[in-house]
Amino acid sequence: MDADEGARFIAALEPTIAVLPARLLADPEDAARIGEATAGPLAVVAIGAASQEPQMPRWALFVAEDGLTPDLLLNRLRSVILGQEVGVDTDVEGVGLVGELAHHPIFELLPRLADAGVTGTLSFSSGELHFGAGEILAATCPPVVGKKAFCRLARRDRGLFRFQTTEEASPRQFQESLEELLVLAFEDALGETPDPNADVRLDIGPTFFETQFSPLQRRILAAVRKEATVQALLDQCVDQLDGEVLHEIVLLEHQGHVRISAARMPVTVVTDSTADLPSGAARSLGIHVVPLTVTFGDQGYQDGLELPPRKFYDLLERREHHPFTTPPSEETFTELYRSLVERQNVVSVHISERIPSLTVVHAREAAEKVMTSTNPRPSSLPPCVEVLDSQQTSVPLGMLAIFAARMAARGFSAPEIRQRMDEISPRIRTFFIVDTLEFLARGGRIGKAQAWIGRLLNIKPILGLEEGCIVPVERVRGGRRAQHRLLEIFGETFDPELPILLGVGHSQAPAWADRLARSLAKKFPVLETLSSEMGPVIGTHVGPGTVGAAAFQPRGEELDLVGPLDSRGP
Repeated sequence: MDADEGARFIAALEPTIAVLPARLLADPEDAARIGEATAGPLAVVAIGAASQEPQMPRWALFVAEDGLTPDLLLNRLRSVILGQEVGVDTDVEGVGLVGELAHHPIFELLPRLADAGVTGTLSFSSGELHFGAGEILAATCPPVVGKKAFCRLARRDRGLFRFQTTEEASPRQFQESLEELLVLAFEDALGETPDPNADVRLDIGPTFFETQFSPLQRRILAAVRKEATVQALLDQCVDQLDGEVLHEIVLLEHQGHVRISAARMPVTVVTDSTADLPSGAARSLGIHVVPLTVTFGDQGYQDGLELPPRKFYDLLERREHHPFTTPPSEETFTELYRSLVERQNVVSVHISERIPSLTVVHAREAAEKVMTSTNPRPSSLPPCVEVLDSQQTSVPLGMLAIFAARMAARGFSAPEIRQRMDEISPRIRTFFIVDTLEFLARGGRIGKAQAWIGRLLNIKPILGLEEGCIVPVERVRGGRRAQHRLLEIFGETFDPELPILLGVGHSQAPAWADRLARSLAKKFPVLETLSSEMGPVIGTHVGPGTVGAAAFQPRGEELDLVGPLDSRGP
């Protein structure tokens, strides 16, 4: 009948799921009373009119009563139970599961789904895995399918995933058990792995026509005659696992029949670890990522290498000392630039100096040193290192690095890419919602009294990036209200009739990142969505539960310059 009675029932019965009318959570004090009574893995499902959703706390699953039937409600409750069983969050609507691979590694996630006996589809940004009664039946990772696609998806280590149950199973593509497929994927990832963008060319020597080549080697050589990259060869051999093809390519090189050379792009892109690049983007586009150092007390970690997001947020909540970050040294950049300008020019895109960070300062100093001491190259292309203060960090910085790499792949010079990035960067708009004020207070961004009042009143600040600085945009009471307001802000900032390139970031809030991405896709024509978990630079200040988005609306020919290279491109 009221919040007090609800709290008593929850405390006494210790249920797995509590279903209650939304009106009991509309008042923050009542919601807090029920929230305090929860213990263990309890899911709270609130049923009410659609207009009540903005008043609900973020930790409650809201189900609109309009058109609700017992079967629909039971399906949502089954999703909650499945999520509890496999340890993955239910999405905000309660119709599927959403998680982040950095926290749920795929080699752990798949057995848990199989043990639950699920039938449905596990989706990633680059493909899908299809289950039937707990068995893996099929895999797609365009342009390949089957076991080859499974092995590619199994190598993913970051990014959002979504599981949706289905009534019917997909047609079976392979007969292997999950255990056999996982072993296959593990073995497929072993061995030498040349840069996928590297060129493979024939090297016909005196023993070439005397060699007995295997059928797979003959296929590779036939493709190489027409000039090919490593990635193109992997995609053409659709019935062979990537590891098998790579093994034969490397063997042919060792025998002297082919030559693997660096990508012919005249420009390579460098960024830093604050870009929070999605899984596979750096490797597929040849982006060099220089790590910052994150220090807790007297222990330092290389961001992204020794300190993935999962470990960082665990330390952030457990450690007494608030962390701080240290930029890469000038010497680190100097060594990298010197190794690169021997064959390519460089565009180096970095975190805003006004965050504050000295990363771009050290990069500029290194570039000046390298440019004054580098000998001219034999080619007609003079050495060049362009260093750009992106005025961004995290997701929008990652977008700029990807845009620059795509322009490099399309043959643009370093000065041309620098000019375009200078034009694009101010038009990438970023907004994010902070779930807790505790970490803003820890870092000295707000006072402890402000944080206490904010928690008491359930204040959720909306922050943005403006001219390289993190700035307050609005303060909203309640996380759901804040996300509704965030959608309105994007609607006020961009033309809803024109397409956008979207980036979505979060810190331990995959369900809300998924909700934001899908809501923006309903509001705008979204050409692509890049998703990633925010790393230590933003995470140190905002803490877990933060979710936000960055968007860019191309003009004229800009989409042809920075849009995806092909169906495989990030």
